Amino acid sequence: MNREAYTLLAAVLDYPADALPEAVARLVKILPEVSPETATALAAFERSLKSNGIPSLQEWYIRTFDFRADSSLHIGHHLFGETGRRGVFVAELTGRYRRYSLPETEDLSDHISCVLRYLAALEPGEEASELIHACMIPALSRINAVEAIKASPYRTVLEVLPGFLRGESTCCASGELAWIPSYSSPFPILP
Repeated sequence: MNREAYTLLAAVLDYPADALPEAVARLVKILPEVSPETATALAAFERSLKSNGIPSLQEWYIRTFDFRADSSLHIGHHLFGETGRRGVFVAELTGRYRRYSLPETEDLSDHISCVLRYLAALEPGEEASELIHACMIPALSRINAVEAIKASPYRTVLEVLPGFLRGESTCCASGELAWIPSYSSPFPILP
């Protein structure tokens, strides 16, 4: 498990700021050994960043992720919609982040960058694998199916992220997390 890659990918999927070029450059350096496909996608994203600049990427980010619910980077929205189950999911993630002393952000805890930082803090194992297979990959699958993503400079990153995550985890048996609100129950089953 490459914790640094998770942290840097989180920075790439945050709202674009001055630290973005450095995060992308670092990812392009460390990923060829871990995931050549992801490194190639990040190199394409890096070229787009260099040719268009951060202000252009900020516009794309807002247009692609903030103004469109169907391509939002809040994975809970894609898993549960705007229901109480998403609220329980967000609250559970927030509690888990606190146990790992992760810094609070302006984003809700189900934002993909927050979840990537949490994955960086977790030890490799069942919890990380379940979070990847039951939450991240299904949400990314829905995001990547949205037409607006196909024109976005973020497309290259989002399209390879599921493969990178699969390669970084071991598959969980159930494909579900016990603490995620099930479709038959309004409350999670806490571990």
